Amino acid sequence: YKPTLSCIQAVYTSKEPLGVDPSLKIRPIVAADLELIVRHYTHTEPSYVRDRVCSRTMLGVEIDGELAAFMGRHSEGAMGLLEVLPQYRRRHLGQELESAYINLMLKQGLVPYCNVETNNTASLALQKKLGLVFAKQHIYWFS
Repeated sequence: YKPTLSCIQAVYTSKEPLGVDPSLKIRPIVAADLELIVRHYTHTEPSYVRDRVCSRTMLGVEIDGELAAFMGRHSEGAMGLLEVLPQYRRRHLGQELESAYINLMLKQGLVPYCNVETNNTASLALQKKLGLVFAKQHIYWFS
């Protein structure tokens, strides 16, 4: 085995829910969303994305009847799969969606955490903005 991915783990340690824009339509991802999600989330195999959609642990933001952003939970329990479609970027949808997801996990009695690739500066900044605490050491995924 050799390390293939270096990440920084971040955890939301507060028990307080985050504010979410009430005007946004945040809804569960359904099977009808699968094709669009597979087309836009290219960081892993389509079969894994299908599995995550079927796990019913994903949420999305809908704007004018169209899915604009989505995220979910990886098979090991970490938040992830966050993607904002290009035409909807720069509207803070990722922040709003992750805030809603953190709130959902808190309501379920789970600890919201994620593994952020060390070179993903946008995601690292988002986690910091949402108040997640970073681990001191990196973690590595092997293949």
